[in-house]
Amino acid sequence: MGGVYTPPEAFGLSEKNSKLIGDRRDISRHEVLYRAQQQQEKRKLDLPPLVEGSLYETNYQVAPLLQGFGTHYATAWVGTPPQRKSVIVDTGSHFTAFPCVGCKNCGEEHHTDRYFDPKISTSFESVDCKQCQQATCNKEGRCVFSQSYTEGSSWQAYQVRDQYFIGGNDPQTAPLDPSDRAFSIPFMFGCQTSETGLFLTQLADGIMGMSAHEATLVKQMFNKKKLRHNMFTLCFRRELAVSKSGVLAGVMTLGGIDTRLNSSPMVFAKNVQPRAGWYTVYLKNVYIQQGTGSEDYYLPQSRPELVKKIPIRLESVNSGKGVIVDSGTTDTYLSETLKKPFLAAWADATGGEEYHNNAMKMSRSQMLKLPTVLIQMQAYGTKNAGSLDPDLTNGLTGALDPKYPNDILLAVPPTHYLEYSPSKDTYTSRLYFTESRGGVLGANSMQGHDVLFDWENGRVGFAVSTCDHKELEENEENIIKQNEGGIVGEEGSVVDCVLSKKIISKTCRESVDVASCQKESVGTLSGFETWVRVIEINPSANGMTCEAAASADMTSAEDTISCNDHGICEHTRVCMIECDSSVINAPKPKVVENPETTEPNYETGVQQPKHCGDSLWGSCTKSCSQAKVVSVLMDDGNCHIVDDDPNDGKFGEVRNCHIDSCGQDNPCLVPFVVHVIFGFHGANVLEWNKESEEHFAVALTDGIKARNEVVNIGPGDVHILMTSKWREQEEGTEANIVTNDAGDADQDATRGMKLIAEISIYNPTIDPSSQSASSCAEEDLYEFAKIALQVHSIMQEPQFFLDVINQSRSVASGAGLGESQSANNPFALVNPQKSKVLTSWTIKSEVNGNGFSSSFISQDGLWAKLQANATIPVIAIGLAIILCVLSMGVYFGYRMEAKSDLAEVRRGKLHSSNLMERMKARAANVMTEKAKGKYTPIPTRSRRMGEFDDNDLDGDMELA
Repeated sequence: MGGVYTPPEAFGLSEKNSKLIGDRRDISRHEVLYRAQQQQEKRKLDLPPLVEGSLYETNYQVAPLLQGFGTHYATAWVGTPPQRKSVIVDTGSHFTAFPCVGCKNCGEEHHTDRYFDPKISTSFESVDCKQCQQATCNKEGRCVFSQSYTEGSSWQAYQVRDQYFIGGNDPQTAPLDPSDRAFSIPFMFGCQTSETGLFLTQLADGIMGMSAHEATLVKQMFNKKKLRHNMFTLCFRRELAVSKSGVLAGVMTLGGIDTRLNSSPMVFAKNVQPRAGWYTVYLKNVYIQQGTGSEDYYLPQSRPELVKKIPIRLESVNSGKGVIVDSGTTDTYLSETLKKPFLAAWADATGGEEYHNNAMKMSRSQMLKLPTVLIQMQAYGTKNAGSLDPDLTNGLTGALDPKYPNDILLAVPPTHYLEYSPSKDTYTSRLYFTESRGGVLGANSMQGHDVLFDWENGRVGFAVSTCDHKELEENEENIIKQNEGGIVGEEGSVVDCVLSKKIISKTCRESVDVASCQKESVGTLSGFETWVRVIEINPSANGMTCEAAASADMTSAEDTISCNDHGICEHTRVCMIECDSSVINAPKPKVVENPETTEPNYETGVQQPKHCGDSLWGSCTKSCSQAKVVSVLMDDGNCHIVDDDPNDGKFGEVRNCHIDSCGQDNPCLVPFVVHVIFGFHGANVLEWNKESEEHFAVALTDGIKARNEVVNIGPGDVHILMTSKWREQEEGTEANIVTNDAGDADQDATRGMKLIAEISIYNPTIDPSSQSASSCAEEDLYEFAKIALQVHSIMQEPQFFLDVINQSRSVASGAGLGESQSANNPFALVNPQKSKVLTSWTIKSEVNGNGFSSSFISQDGLWAKLQANATIPVIAIGLAIILCVLSMGVYFGYRMEAKSDLAEVRRGKLHSSNLMERMKARAANVMTEKAKGKYTPIPTRSRRMGEFDDNDLDGDMELA
């Protein structure tokens, strides 16, 4: 939870409520924690025992975030039937808690929802005292615990367990959404019995801790196999309004990374203290970039003369718990040692203006001329994203630090660090230099970025993003229209197989010998008829299979259903045909040229001519092939296959593809994808459909191959991720408002349509049918990295996209769509001269969230390689050397830490009476580490300043 909030008066709240904020905003909750810790050290408090967690040895979920008072909250659905609860998303705390019925004076009138009622839920249960997590068993048999927060808020609760999932906030539709309900798990949370301070008046009902802790939702979902990866992303916008009904202000992705809203590649900073329970980055430099009046705030590569480096003392800036990325703290707090050089650099960049944290009156254009703060962080690995050029990539340091060009560069522009008060029409800087140890990158630093919290791999990722959930909603509506009303789960959610309309490939009459009626004088003949359906959307791992989806049409137990590797499901069923002259001599069905048979339009309900599907390519299967079946409506009322060779036993056409399910579990097959964002000026996103996608994919790949014949890609290698409005203003951090100083504004000015696509760069030597991940060394990928770079370069050619648009028009016209009929040809109104490739970058495929090592190979393959290249004695000697090196490392590491302890004693920073206790605790941690496993976060009993777990403080003071 944000221990520091946006003042309520910024949202028009009363002065009485604003007094709850207190006067401590100029220091972070982490600094207050440190100071409180010092006071407890002086009082020689006994520290409570630590409860050590354990780590146990699919899909991802996308959900909206909403605007609170300076914080962002998600909507949780709890219990059976689900009750709505709003919870602040907080990477700076561990536990989830909200008021339950019986909570005394817990601010129900201020929150979005009524108290949670355990009596209504049939799945509710209290946590047994034997299962208490960092809690105490009271005389009533409840696991009770409490949290105190640095600005004065607190709560008390007892631990319970109930069904819990994240979703939308619409009380009518959200609790019934099968895509979100599929992620529901029995989850432990706190049923609050009392609250104080800001918890009473905040908009959200409660708090959801999202630190690197066993008790967090993401970790529990991962443990229960609901998520494939132990990671999540938070993407914050800032909206100027709040409401109990909810104001969309961001996106949360659980279990993966959704790139659809990102306008730059995700780059990764190292989590330098992965076992500490937080997401800690190593801050290496801070820069000030002169303001230009533009909202394009990543300028170091193009305008290095505008950037000034601030002198920095690394040991002070990163001391204690380090610099923590904390979504629950509204503001950003850096080391006090940076204050003096920052003030000097600020004055130099602004022509002598003084930096302060007081409210300021200024116009928006004046605000945009203020400097942008650039924060450099240590990269995850030596080469951040493989194929990214650090001098051309937003988010990498590049030439600013030639020694570490692949370090992460986080831009915090004035639209982020300044807080705007609509009621007072003032701006206030919320960037503070008050921390004596470490620092906090709060929600305002995260704003306008999709921020990855990757516990699984020990990293924190950043990508520039619009963070606009409305775009995802618009895209989902477009997909539903394209699928004629079919329900389609959003990207990453649980998705059932979607099949095309039924197409008859062999009629009952065609399967029998009608001459048998006269020869055998029988009344009826037994035959069979065959129907086919194309797989339009592959199911997710826990979605309905295509066989199950097709079985809905089964009429008897004798029916058979099979789906092949190319994406076609065949349904064969027994039929009977009468030996009647009217049946035997009936003419064959004929094509209906102008169908009079009608069916209701899925959107309007109005009757329209019946048709037989779109005759377009289906989904790409795991075998890396996709199928298309062309059909026509005949006068018997059925859709019949158009087959050039009805005797070859094949249905429709098949082509190679490398998207969707292909290569999903084998990154060596598709080692790179080129991510491209196109802007179609004048296009209407509502006119775009699956047929348009196919025409564009053909034109795009033809255009690439015309410029480089070596690039071996086809239309089946283009994946359209999303289409949305191309807005005039896409800075992505505030409401999309185009405005001037006179106050004129247009909240939804659009240029046309924005299309996001990924082009797969695949390895033709890999067998797609392989059931396990292939082995591929780094040097094997150079050839494909080069191809990806060539495709990326082609995207930057000024003439390229103009040619693609013209070719798309030609392809659409060749398919029978009129050049001037915009309703049929969405390319007709596109202005090629004003359309452009907005941006593009290359993404390197990963295994379990990890980038390729220098020689990626499976465990079994590694053992086989060892057996093939070494004898048992050689292996034994190698293991002995490794153990020797590790032992020496442990020994000297221990000696160095002990030496550090003694140095602190001499400097007066550590009392000698505590030295023995620290050595005992360290020895105990070494023993528990052996039992806990490699990735288990190890709480510490160390008394070193700034390194305490939040549970080391009396009353369980949280970092929230």
